[in-house]
Amino acid sequence: MEKKLNGPNEMKEIIVKAENLSKIYGSGSSKVVALDSVNL
Repeated sequence: MEKKLNGPNEMKEIIVKAENLSKIYGSGSSKVVALDSVNL
């Protein structure tokens, strides 16, 4: 389910989502899990 990014704004949204998820999951290696769940 890969989709192309429509410029920096969309990238920013994805980063924010990943950061929010990483806060939920904790820090360290679980940040990778958070990024994975955003489908990068």
